[in-house]
Amino acid sequence: MAFKSKPERSLTIQERLIYQHYFSQQVLDATRIIDGYTPFWLLKKMSGVVLGHRIYFRKNAY
Repeated sequence: MAFKSKPERSLTIQERLIYQHYFSQQVLDATRIIDGYTPFWLLKKMSGVVLGHRIYFRKNAY
């Protein structure tokens, strides 16, 4: 059985401009957004979670 890969994306230019004052270029380059997928253990009342350099969001939360 094959596992579905989670669609990851890098930060957009607009997102980079917003966060460049708060995070180093290295962090911005490594960050990946996973929209529409969260770990099974995430509480229903939570919209997202950061794990390492990946940011997971529930569907339609971001």
